[in-house]
This record gives sequence, C-alpha cells and structure tokens, in this order.
Amino acid sequence: MRRVEVALAVLVATARLAAAGPSVGVVVTGDPALQNKVRAQVTAWIQQHGFAVAAKPLSTDALKTLTNCFVIEDMACARGVVEHQATSDFLVFVRADLVGGKRSKEANLVAYWFLKDRDAVVDKRNCKPCANAVLAQTTTDLIAAIYDETALAKARLKIADPPGLIVMLDGVNVGVTPLEQDVPPGKHDIALVRDGTTLGSVSIETKAGDVTDVKMPIKSPTVATTGPAPAITPPTGPSERAPPSRIVPGLLIVAGLGAVATGAVFVYYGHKNGPDDPLIYPNATKQGAIIAGVGGAVLITGLVLWWHGTAASSQNGPTAALTPGGTIVGWAGHF
Repeated sequence: MRRVEVALAVLVATARLAAAGPSVGVVVTGDPALQNKVRAQVTAWIQQHGFAVAAKPLSTDALKTLTNCFVIEDMACARGVVEHQATSDFLVFVRADLVGGKRSKEANLVAYWFLKDRDAVVDKRNCKPCANAVLAQTTTDLIAAIYDETALAKARLKIADPPGLIVMLDGVNVGVTPLEQDVPPGKHDIALVRDGTTLGSVSIETKAGDVTDVKMPIKSPTVATTGPAPAITPPTGPSERAPPSRIVPGLLIVAGLGAVATGAVFVYYGHKNGPDDPLIYPNATKQGAIIAGVGGAVLITGLVLWWHGTAASSQNGPTAALTPGGTIVGWAGHF
C-alpha cells in the first residue's frame, strides 16, 4: 500500500511539473540573513503564477561568473552568462543587502529578470523596517513589478510587411509597420490601412507569452470616385469644328462694297451728259474703273473667305461678280 501511495505521489508531481509553464531559475545573493527568506518568497510567487522553478539553472562556475558580472556592474557580461549557460527559460537574480550593518532593520533589494535575446528588466525596493512581514511584501511587490515590465503576462504581435501602412488594433491606431506591440491575451482584430482604405484585415487569438508574426493578404487599393462618371466627348469631325472668325471676311466685304460704290460714283461723273461735263472730270471714268475693279477684287476675296467659313449644308451668303458693264452684288443660297 505504501508503494502505491509513493507511486501516485510521483505521478502527481510529474503531472504538475508537466502542466507548469516555462521554467524560471532563481538566484539570490547578498546578506545571508535575508537570502533564504527572499528566495522562499520569490519561489512561491513564481509557482503561483504558473511557472516551473528550475532546481539548478546555473552550474557552480556559471553562478560565480554571474556574481562577478554584477560586482563589476557589467550587464552585458551577465546577459551573456544567462543566455549561454542557463538551463531555464528565464532567470531571476535578486540581491538583498542590509543597510548599515548586521543589526540594521533596513534593507535594499534589487531584482533582475533575464529573458533570452532581450535586455534584462531591473527594479529595486527599500525595506524599512525590514521585519519578516514587510520583507515578504516588499519582495512580492518587487517581483510583480519586474514581471509586469517583461510583458510575459501579455502576448506580443509582430507586423513587418508591407512597410509604411497604418496598423489598426481593435479599432485603434497603434503605429505604422513594421511594428511590435504587446497586447493582452485573447482575440484581437488587426487591419492595415493606407489613405483611409483598408488593404487587409485579420482576427487572431493570442495567449500570454506568445510572440505572433502577423501575416495577412493585402489587396491592391482602388481609386474611389464620387459623383457621376465624367462624360466622354467623342472626337469632333470637320463639320463640327468651330467656324473660323468672320471678322476679316466681313471687313473685306464692307471695304469691297465701299470701293465698288466709290468707283461707280467716279464712273458716273465721268459719263455725265453735256459737251462741257467730261472736261470737268476728264479722268473720272478711268479712276472709277480702277477703284471699282480693286473694290470688286476685295469684295470677292471677302466673299470667298466667308463662304469657306460657312457649313456645307448652309451656303447662304452675299455674292458679287464683275461684268464688262460693272459689278453685280447679290445674295445666293438655298431657299
């Protein structure tokens, strides 16, 4: 019967050890009167928070080297020892020293929580008067403080690609990729946004201590349009082109008409009846013919330009023609 009880106890202890979380090594140095009390309090706190306590996280030589690193205050040295020689997942190093001698009732406690591949988290507390109850509470507060700073009670998200996108975590803007963010355990909604447009989103479930590389499919942004689409204007053919200016043809027509009229007056005075009248205007007929001819040419030029500026379906407009007996002016078109 006794053997059965022992076997059951071993099985229970083994099951508890297997169910425990990551292992934590505990190293306490300093005043001998404080070491055991502080170690017991730290060990109890770690077990209560789901961690397994490593029986021997460092070899004797490694422990000596670590202690010497703290004596010379070389944190790089201490981190190297823990990362390369510690057998536990984490290591808690506490130094407890009395202030003012062995009979002093005041103590200083400094604690370091080492995480591999990360800088150690450090904090300190003063215990005064450092009776047993006060020492226990001070130690508990110290370990809880550095544990919170490690973010081991939280999950960690890493969002690297694509860079330069806004990260919306549970509806809150938390920064721009690449980004690392500590979050409480549980479900979280993550979206990547650019210029107000969501390019990708995902929901994930996290656990305390997890480090999750978030990957999500990214869709190409589409250009948002507002209002009706702009009308597409078809190319205009020759018949739809804007008509040329009528100013120049109009001026030519007016000038031509004026010159023709002036020439007609000259011709009239050059052909007046009476034996003496031709002598009064001896050159009027010749000059009138020249002026009328020039005016007719100007008029025709203006009419031609006017006609070219008129649509093919609407060819109405003034006309003029030179004849041996004078100039004919009129209007031609479709009626």
